[in-house]
Amino acid sequence: MKPERRSFIAGFVCGGALVAIICGGSIWWKASPERSANDAAIYDSCLASKQGNTVACDAMMRMLDRERTQTAALIKEGARMLAAGVSKRDVVNWAIKQGAVGSQISDAAGITLRELQSDKY
Repeated sequence: MKPERRSFIAGFVCGGALVAIICGGSIWWKASPERSANDAAIYDSCLASKQGNTVACDAMMRMLDRERTQTAALIKEGARMLAAGVSKRDVVNWAIKQGAVGSQISDAAGITLRELQSDKY
């Protein structure tokens, strides 16, 4: 094999490895989610209470994100139903059937939690 070809192959392999390392590093660097200041405080509190167990705290943050997504969807659909002329009581019953609880129900129906608890809506 000619010396030029050996140096080309060595350069090609080293260059490919360098590109793979840089791409892999950039993917790894961006893998951690961006959190708001409030979420960062919740995560830090979780880490302190769970002795630094990041797996448990990551799972808790995913669960919190799912709950927020569900609440936002309930509020959006509840507002649509109220705008269509459905009564607040029907919206409350619908939210309960959807699995909503407490403040999720009151937020969907556009009432306070106290009104929901006292059944005055």
